[in-house]
Amino acid sequence: MELKLTIKHEPVRIDSVGKDGFCKQFQLENGVVCEEDIPAGEDLNQYIISLRKDIALSKDAYTTENELKKVLEDLTKVWPVITGYRMGHDKSTTTKVPSYESNAHEVKDALLKKEKREKIYAELKSSWSIWNAYKVPPLEEALKLRSAILDDPKLDRLIKYLFNGYENHEFWFLFIYKVRDQLKIIHGNEKETRTILKILETQWNDFGNTLNNYDLRHPGHKNKTEPLDPREADRILLTARTWVAKELKRRNLPFAMNGLAEGSV
Repeated sequence: MELKLTIKHEPVRIDSVGKDGFCKQFQLENGVVCEEDIPAGEDLNQYIISLRKDIALSKDAYTTENELKKVLEDLTKVWPVITGYRMGHDKSTTTKVPSYESNAHEVKDALLKKEKREKIYAELKSSWSIWNAYKVPPLEEALKLRSAILDDPKLDRLIKYLFNGYENHEFWFLFIYKVRDQLKIIHGNEKETRTILKILETQWNDFGNTLNNYDLRHPGHKNKTEPLDPREADRILLTARTWVAKELKRRNLPFAMNGLAEGSV
């Protein structure tokens, strides 16, 4: 029996998809299938991502649901990197994954009946809605970056730090500072990092000095109680995002500079 998680985007504009719609499937690890579906319609479409896996026993329902949720968590992390948009939740909200619809309860109930056991779980569903615009259907590139971070824990941490820097509004500067530190871990040292990614020493030092002055881990800094100018915060976030984009470009991996921050590499 098929267990399925579904997340829905609406309304969405995807420039390369006409009124005929679009549908594509991707085979992931352990028998998981990921599908991207844009039903035929007008200029603003509904955008649906589903994660599916066949199971045979009721005891596997919630384990499999958690497995699919982990894939969704990975997609949520890489989504803003490759599209410039957050995946399905408001900017003011911090969450690991967007809300989703799951048929885990129904699948377990059906398998329990097949196994001649009683129904013991109630149904619970939720969904989310957010307006976004994409040039092309984004799932294929998101899965490409997901595959890369699954293969490379150092790259995974880099993407996680950037994601948390944008999502964690209380300690954003701690995560953004770790972006620079993680790039040094990836390339061995500061000099190699700056050389490979073509980062000016003045920009590198300014980034560190600005964040050190507002780092609550180090009490006693003269500026620690003063609010950071929003324009300065945006500049630091854009710098970190540009450095990550340079790293991804070097690896021939997808990235986007639109949406969350404007810029170029």
